[in-house]
Order: sequence, then C-alpha cells, then structure tokens
Amino acid sequence: DWGLEPQKALWLYEAILRPRYAAVVWWKATLLKTSRQALNHVQAVVLRGTYRLKRSTPTAAIRMLLNISSLDLEIKSVAAKSSYRLVCGRRWTDKGMGHVTIRKEIM
Repeated sequence: DWGLEPQKALWLYEAILRPRYAAVVWWKATLLKTSRQALNHVQAVVLRGTYRLKRSTPTAAIRMLLNISSLDLEIKSVAAKSSYRLVCGRRWTDKGMGHVTIRKEIM
C-alpha cells in the first residue's frame, strides 16, 4: 500500500483544508450557492482520495461516517464563535451590515 494512513490523512484535512482563518470576515461567501458547491466539491474530492473511495460515494455519507460537517457549516460555526469571542472582549463593532450580521444569523 502507498499513501498516508487514514488518521494522518484526516489530520491533514482538518489542519489544512478546513478554511477557518478570518472566517468571521468572509463567512457571507458561504451563502452563495456557487461557493457552497465549490466547497462541497473540494471536500468530496479530498475525502474520496484520502480514503480511496469511489467517485459514486455520496459526500453526505462520507461526512456522516467520519463525523465531519460540510465546509460551509464549519465556516459559519467558526465565524459565530469568533464573533462571540470578540463581543466578550469588547472588540466587536456592530454597524448592522456586512460580515457582522453573523450575530443576527445565529440568534
């Protein structure tokens, strides 16, 4: 056999592919259907390649078996947590538009 062990591959997926940096700023891009489709496609390709699965394996089934969220939900979750942390630290300025609407989305 060649390639990484599944546990190491999953670690790489979580450390590199899952985009989280500054998610509180760009999370609104995940509301666009084309962005969600692109994120889901990349996630599916990586997970299928990592676990040597057939192209016909549904992405939702892979995510369920591996207990992995879709990337758009992961990004929203990270953005919500970041906004909460910023509010608690009194570093959040809410002008009611743009990326700051995450607080209204989750409340």
